[in-house]
This record gives sequence, structure tokens and C-alpha cells, in this order.
Amino acid sequence: LLFRHFGTKAELFEQAVFEPFQAAIGDVLRQWSTYGHEPHPPSVSSADFVELIYTFLRENAQLVAALVATPHYGERVHGAEAAGGSGEDIDPSLSRLMDAVSTALETEAGVHGWGGIDIPIAARVAFCAVLGLTVFDNWVFPGGSRHPGERRIKSELASFLAAGLGGRSS
Repeated sequence: LLFRHFGTKAELFEQAVFEPFQAAIGDVLRQWSTYGHEPHPPSVSSADFVELIYTFLRENAQLVAALVATPHYGERVHGAEAAGGSGEDIDPSLSRLMDAVSTALETEAGVHGWGGIDIPIAARVAFCAVLGLTVFDNWVFPGGSRHPGERRIKSELASFLAAGLGGRSS
């Protein structure tokens, strides 16, 4: 019955795991689009990015684990190069999402007059910073009462991203 509806394991994976992830990135992009092209504090957009992505990743830790453990799903998730192909005509899902974040970051950079940013890399670094702190929280922070708490982590991460992107000269 599953294969009648989804065709392959990769298609099932894509709908069960990757589509909710795509929706979370879409939420970030929709939120950013509400700012228009008017100047606004960089802390606002970085806080939105961190809040939406961090919260999604924490609430969907099993999805994150599934994404990490998917090398056998090949080009649907990782692209043709990861599956042994050339990668010329394949638009990998995660890469496509990061391209959308890059486009939004490019608009942000224009609004704020930021220069000297390698947008595609900066967008991925920002995403990976949030991902790393959600996935490795127990590894990088002490437990119990010494743990800084989610609110403090998100606040510092958002400040770090805003300062890192906005603190550059052209």
C-alpha cells in the first residue's frame, strides 16, 4: 500500500521527512518577505531565522536524524553527484533550499548595505550554526543547572549571526 502511494522509499522519505523541513525553511522565507526592502534592524531577521530554524530542528530531532542517515536515498536528497552521477541536471533538495535562503540573505545584505559577503557560503554557515547547536547541544554545553538554556543560546546565536554578517566592510 505504501509503495502504491509513494512509488519508492525515496519518495516516501521525501514526503515524510524532507517536505516538513522544506516547509520550515519556507516559513523563514515568508517571515523575511514581510520586511520588504525597507531597512530594519539586522537583529530582527537573524532572530527570526534562528527562532524558526532552531525551534523546528529541536521539535523534529527525528527528522534531523533521518536526514543525516540518508546516503542510500541518493539523488533525491543529496543530488546526482552523491549518488555517483555528474550532478549537472540535478537540483538537490537541500541545496535548493539553501539557494532560497541565499536569495533572501542577498536581499537582506542589499537592504542593510552589507558588502564583502560570500552569500552562498554565509547562508550555509548560518544554517549549519543553528543545526550544530541543536544537534550537538548535549555535547557542547554542560548539563543540569550549568546549561545556558535555549533562550540564551538562541539570543547569542542571533546576535552572532547579525554581527558577523553586518560587521563587514565592502
